[in-house]
Amino acid sequence: MSEETPKDQLKKAGSTAWRGTVLAAVTLIVLVMFLGMGFLVYRGNMTEGPLILFAGVILGYILRAARDLM
Repeated sequence: MSEETPKDQLKKAGSTAWRGTVLAAVTLIVLVMFLGMGFLVYRGNMTEGPLILFAGVILGYILRAARDLM
């Protein structure tokens, strides 16, 4: 069992921080899109079919993100 050098620890922390930032940004984009689609359905400008499909995409995204974080 070799110990990690400080450089390796810093590199690992940096990649984890970058991954978390990208995950948070993508999550915000997906949620804003979902809310926008929900508003369009509410206003009657769009049917609910694409919103239901997008809800499935969001569920898959959440499950994959949860698996990756474990």
